[in-house]
Amino acid sequence: ERVGIENVTAEVVLSNFLNDATYGTVVASAGTATCTLGGSIKIYPLTESQTLSNITISEITSSGSGTTVLAGDSKSIKYLAPSTGTSDTISYKVTDGVTTSSSAANIVITPTP
Repeated sequence: ERVGIENVTAEVVLSNFLNDATYGTVVASAGTATCTLGGSIKIYPLTESQTLSNITISEITSSGSGTTVLAGDSKSIKYLAPSTGTSDTISYKVTDGVTTSSSAANIVITPTP
């Protein structure tokens, strides 16, 4: 960088700011839900402390015929049930922005008439 008439070299060493910090493991939790056939629900799989922190849902997959959509804030999942069918399973992982859960948790959705 150039400051005034002197040349200055700037260097930032990341380890000076981390202070050998270690990050905890983020964990996704399994769950269940029910939804009427042809209906929709919003699923909040994060715990209260996770919701208040910077933990968010990092990825979702679904193995059934329903549709899953990750909410814009990445804190909830919208599920749209098919008009016919059996149970669906949604798998999701969470992240704190540094670490992502190593294994996915499942939410099993049971359709009701």
